[in-house]
Amino acid sequence: MKVGSASQVSEFDVSSCDPDVADVWLRAAYVDYRRRLHGDLSTFRFAFTGASVPSFSIATVHHGMGFECETDLLDDAIVVNTTLAGRIEVATGRTVVVPTPGVPYLMPPGRPWTIQWEQLTNEAVRIDRPVLERAAAGMGGDGEALRFTGSTPSSPEWASYLRAVTAHVRDEVLGNPDTAAHPLALAEAARSLAVATLLSIPNNAVAAAEDLTTRERPGAEPAVVRRAVEFMDANAHREVDVAQVADAAHIGIRGLQAAFRRHRDQTPLEYLRRVRLEQAHRDLQAADPAQGLTVAAIAARWGFTHPGRFSVDYRRAYGLSPRQTLKN
Repeated sequence: MKVGSASQVSEFDVSSCDPDVADVWLRAAYVDYRRRLHGDLSTFRFAFTGASVPSFSIATVHHGMGFECETDLLDDAIVVNTTLAGRIEVATGRTVVVPTPGVPYLMPPGRPWTIQWEQLTNEAVRIDRPVLERAAAGMGGDGEALRFTGSTPSSPEWASYLRAVTAHVRDEVLGNPDTAAHPLALAEAARSLAVATLLSIPNNAVAAAEDLTTRERPGAEPAVVRRAVEFMDANAHREVDVAQVADAAHIGIRGLQAAFRRHRDQTPLEYLRRVRLEQAHRDLQAADPAQGLTVAAIAARWGFTHPGRFSVDYRRAYGLSPRQTLKN
């Protein structure tokens, strides 16, 4: 067993031939359960590898026996699994899901599960519910409690997108100590996982946001937008969610979203991302590369965890690459 940490990131690499050890780790990471095992205990193998931060985790699990369990209720988080090998069946009430290998699927939230698997290898993404609620609000949700209306991505393209975002966060954020050292980068990674999940798996928040974009937009920019802009300008270096922006602007989240759509043709968080891009631009201009500062480090400082995407956005905004700005 290996356990380590860097900054807020806790890494784990566990292997065991003892099913009780597997139970301890799985219960701590996800939910309590009552299980039954099937098969030859002498051949049992368990591996649990990944990393976690206070708001989410990504892990690969291998459990080498037949397994059945009934779980307790998991209400403070959601879990998105992807079967890599073996077979799993998840039931809640009368709903039974037999996931397709390689396709992410949502463990039904808000209800206990009955689970069966055989020789399972699985990637599990756990996201705390407050992260999802903030992401839903930031996308223009109508303030209702988040409710998923499906368990799998709405298309193969959305499935590929969700897996790509997961791989990026796993490898380029959690797997990169330099990036993971920045709290804003970790907060943006959590938000990107939540947004990818909401965009991919049907839910009421995205439906509400799509309705919001059809509203009319003319008129003078109101004071609530100006107050929101001033707040985001002053707090771009901190982890900021749309509820804080709405509070600073003295308006509800729904009203703030509508005002930004109507008067700026963007969401508040899209504006915040543009402010952070400008701050990264200024840091690149002021940095001395001889002191060891890198584009990736400056980008991560402002919450940009995907170097390629940062470079594209930067070039679109400033007409040259971030590396060119740093060198000059």
